[in-house]
Amino acid sequence: MRKLLALVLLLVGVSFPAQANTTPTVAIIDVGFNASLFPNNVVTEVCIVSNAACPNGQRFQEGVGAASVSANALPAFAHGTTMLSILTSVNPDAKVVLVRVLGMNTNGRAGAYTIDDITKALVWIVNNSSRLNIKAVSVSQGRVNAPCRATPELTGAVSSLKKQEVAVIASTGNEKNRTNIAVPSCIDDVVSVGATDNPLAGSAWDKNATPTIALYSNGSATTDFYTNGRFFHTAQNGSRQFAVGTSNATAAFAGWWMKNLKSTINETYASITTTTASNQWLTGRYVFIP
Repeated sequence: MRKLLALVLLLVGVSFPAQANTTPTVAIIDVGFNASLFPNNVVTEVCIVSNAACPNGQRFQEGVGAASVSANALPAFAHGTTMLSILTSVNPDAKVVLVRVLGMNTNGRAGAYTIDDITKALVWIVNNSSRLNIKAVSVSQGRVNAPCRATPELTGAVSSLKKQEVAVIASTGNEKNRTNIAVPSCIDDVVSVGATDNPLAGSAWDKNATPTIALYSNGSATTDFYTNGRFFHTAQNGSRQFAVGTSNATAAFAGWWMKNLKSTINETYASITTTTASNQWLTGRYVFIP
């Protein structure tokens, strides 16, 4: 993992428009989005990459089209549209800030990104959360680096957001790990989300089934919440598709968090109604999202 300079991070993409946004928003950090499919939800777009380029050919871009990819972009760019679709299916009124961290080469292929690029995105949110009224961040990216080997820059960005009452919500990962969860979800100040899997044949989920922590879901004693990881969604090309994973659970939970938003992170956290889900290795708080 590349070492980042804190000074550089603090200067990335800072901008100061004349008028602040008054509606609470949620930021999604991901690889790219077909924003045209969700015109009523997207407030603004940002691209912050360290490899390849944003649509403007540079390493930073803000404004319409900055985080966007086309309907026929390669599958490497598809994940973000799925997250945006799931979050807005849970919360159709959500106002969203799209933060793209995956650049595109001139041949249309994806560049590369690491957890340090997620850090840069979080630092941008630290610097812009007030004027965009960002109240939560959904991060369905990361990997297990036991025992939670997060850089000081990453933990510092999360800590700064918590002080601003901006919740960072991140997925635990899909590696079947029953002891460790992914960075950044393993950071103490992050709200970590794992997945449940209670399928009914031909359906995304069965509301009458006993919630069971998915066998693929990472989880540990520190995991904050588990919720449904099975969703039909609008794909990058506009078609209706089906996906499973802790990424889905995280996007859904972020939408639900915004529906239950209170004045502080602690108040919102306490307001989330839970029951219990388990499997043969894990037990945790289950959130039923209608």
